Amino acid sequence: MRWQTIAAVVAAVVVVVAAVLVLNYDGQTPEVTANERLRAAPIATSTTTTVPSTTTEAPTTVPPTLPPTTETTLPPATEPPPPPTPTSGALCIGDSVMLGASNQYYGTLSMCDVVDAEVGRPMSAGAGVLSRHLPAPGLVVIHLGTNGNTSASEIDAMLSQIADVPRVLLVNVQVNGTRSWESGVNAELAAAAERWPNVRLVDWKAASDGIGGYFRDGIHITSSGAEAYANAIAAAAAS
Repeated sequence: MRWQTIAAVVAAVVVVVAAVLVLNYDGQTPEVTANERLRAAPIATSTTTTVPSTTTEAPTTVPPTLPPTTETTLPPATEPPPPPTPTSGALCIGDSVMLGASNQYYGTLSMCDVVDAEVGRPMSAGAGVLSRHLPAPGLVVIHLGTNGNTSASEIDAMLSQIADVPRVLLVNVQVNGTRSWESGVNAELAAAAERWPNVRLVDWKAASDGIGGYFRDGIHITSSGAEAYANAIAAAAAS
């Protein structure tokens, strides 16, 4: 009975050990087979190629920061007046004697495009009158001095404004002894003609001496006097 029990126990142990071995064998077979399959399978090699980008991005230009603009309001521009246009003929400036030969009366001063003559005008007013007609044409005729004494400075104040005019004519005074300043004025006019190279004297005194028909009152001219007056000026301009 005792041996039977021992045998039964040994048999049971053998059965248990055998079962354990069987179980261990069945569990390892799939793992080995799977590992062998992994080792046998070809390894896939992945190659990554980086293609450079062909798109070139334009450089970004940052505009410069400008200082704030300050607006300045300017007064409207004033256009300067255009200079006077010189006349093609002569500019003639005088007193009442020249006025008698102008187109307002006898109209013998055909060489004058502009006649600015006024009753009672003295030599001292000549510079201001002349300045209103600048630039002057190529011939200027001045007859002043009938109405009072003059000086070199008054005459030069006129002539200095037209020093670049090719021909300037100074007409001297004929008052037939009725005014005390006649000889003094004529002496100043003759001296000015010597000082200024572009100036010539028109000797109206010599051209009209002793010819009573030329004058209404010994000073102001008649129609025949206006003809003689204009001829004396034209002769000097042509010489």
